[in-house]
Amino acid sequence: MDEHAFMTKAGAVGVAYRLEGATTNASTTANAQRSPQRFERALRQLDETFRVYQYVLKRDSIPFEAKQHANPAVDRILRRP
Repeated sequence: MDEHAFMTKAGAVGVAYRLEGATTNASTTANAQRSPQRFERALRQLDETFRVYQYVLKRDSIPFEAKQHANPAVDRILRRP
């Protein structure tokens, strides 16, 4: 059909949505709220006759390395295992 819509072997029509998860790099409150809002907008296009399946793919990420903090007490807490 096209790059987003498909037809199953049984003849049902499907649509694929892709949403990127929030990242920890330079993430702000506004950025963190966009992903759920986008997902809600996509779901509002559907009525109760639609079935929604969600697949979550996890990927390995680069380990977080805390920078040295100016306050020694905070620095100790950041470096705790």
